[in-house]
Amino acid sequence: MKKNKILKIVSSIVFLTAVVVLANTYSKRNEENIYLNNGIDETGRVENSVDEKEQEAIENEEIKYIDIVSLGNLIIHQSQINGAKNENGYDFSPSFQYIKEMVSEADISLGILEGALAGGEPTGYPIFNSPDEVIDSLRDTGIDVVNYANNHIYDYDDEGLQRTIEITKEKGLDVLGVKSTEEEKSYLVKEVDGVKIGFASYVFETAAVNGYKTINSNPVSINSENLINTFNYNDLESFYNRIASEISAMKAEGVEFIIASMHWGEEYNTYIEATQNEIAKKLNELGVDIILGGHPHVIQPYEIICNESGHSTFVIYSQGNSLSNQSEQEIGVAESEDGIMIKFTLEKKDGNVSLKEYKIIPTWVYKEEKGDGTYYHKIIPVEEALANPEEYGINSDVYARLENSLNRTKSILGIQ
Repeated sequence: MKKNKILKIVSSIVFLTAVVVLANTYSKRNEENIYLNNGIDETGRVENSVDEKEQEAIENEEIKYIDIVSLGNLIIHQSQINGAKNENGYDFSPSFQYIKEMVSEADISLGILEGALAGGEPTGYPIFNSPDEVIDSLRDTGIDVVNYANNHIYDYDDEGLQRTIEITKEKGLDVLGVKSTEEEKSYLVKEVDGVKIGFASYVFETAAVNGYKTINSNPVSINSENLINTFNYNDLESFYNRIASEISAMKAEGVEFIIASMHWGEEYNTYIEATQNEIAKKLNELGVDIILGGHPHVIQPYEIICNESGHSTFVIYSQGNSLSNQSEQEIGVAESEDGIMIKFTLEKKDGNVSLKEYKIIPTWVYKEEKGDGTYYHKIIPVEEALANPEEYGINSDVYARLENSLNRTKSILGIQ
């Protein structure tokens, strides 16, 4: 655990905050503060019946706050590999220097690393083999969990999958969405200050080839088919049954809050597809509290879904690219330069763990010339950089691009 926060005063919000206090049944985008029903009645007591001793324990319980920071897609293209190379290997730390403080201060931080750590010569698109030093930089930035349920995890087949898991764990980070053996759990439980939080992560399958399931059209061997969490758009019922089983297992371990990551949607689409919304609603019914979307490489909207039983789920359909070499100049999609970090604050109070508030931090990838023909790729917190351009070494041209990035993000999220 990075820090202990009891009765913490919540800090001011950089871009957008919503206080979540559970109330009515609806699904709404969050331009304003949102109030949802937490299963607590007007007296402040939990609706479920409890005996006097249990109620006394609840009333005497300390209020606890837990911060979780989520990054979007982290993709290492060849330009980034070239820019990170030095005489000792590779150093990706400049990419994270401006977000390190927020990431490291959170109790749990996670991000999606697309690709494998297969060893040998690093490669970028279309087959991603990142240098091991990427994990060093993620760890030193404060990342705790690396989410590998994505469409490039099997770029280097069985050996690449196993080595990716091995190297990540050796360097002290947890993996999510993959496992080394079938006997291991397919989900992750992290405990912070006595509160257990469960994580599950899934990536979509592509069309089967000769009876084999595929990821990114790459057939997955029998040895690995049960080691990567996948779902099939044509058989969602099987997926729902599987994740329902995982949720039950988590709760049996004492998990009080559940986060699911979904690698879904269409690349470069800034709108939500009907299937994404359908899956989100089902996960809400199953008891998931937060859904983190990835894969489209652009930001998509977010909302809070609340079902008839009063359970609410925060859904970000895509956090976009936190780090990549994709840009308007490279692929003709300006939105691929943009991402959002999200800081969630959970509160344990009256025996319940709920989403207290969230903070959305727009980011932009700055491709900064190094002077030797290569580039740094730096994650820039947009509003902070616009307010303090001198601290980020930003000239008027970059300033204008930051303004454009912020306007794109606000437009997609429906923020004035």
